Amino acid sequence: MTYIPAAVLAELGASVTAEWTRRAACGGRARVMDPPMRKLDAASRNRAIAVCLGCAVLDDCRTWVMTLPTKADPGGICAALTESQRAQRRKHAKTCTGCRLVLPGTEFHGNPREPDGLTPYCKACSQQIRKAARDQSTR
Repeated sequence: MTYIPAAVLAELGASVTAEWTRRAACGGRARVMDPPMRKLDAASRNRAIAVCLGCAVLDDCRTWVMTLPTKADPGGICAALTESQRAQRRKHAKTCTGCRLVLPGTEFHGNPREPDGLTPYCKACSQQIRKAARDQSTR
């Protein structure tokens, strides 16, 4: 299972027992993924990020960790991102009206008519909507 600190597990309950966590490359590597602060140098950080980048469930992990509230962040390296990188992305995140996922602003097209300057649907949902409209118009 993915290394997640006990305090975070207690707060989140069963929400992290998804099947993908059993396939995570970081399972059993707590010392690599969340080293003590005094040992978090560039080499340690890069080793942990390399584990994530080679993981088959990186996308699932990133979706999971980015939907957590800041106070429930597991710390350390998770989804190939440092705590500060995740905090920065959460600041610029938006919930898609279609899929309800919390995604970085870069996953939305720009729309100057919207208050936040972004479309309400993520790029993937927008593509599905356009495809459905095309399919409907050809009938």
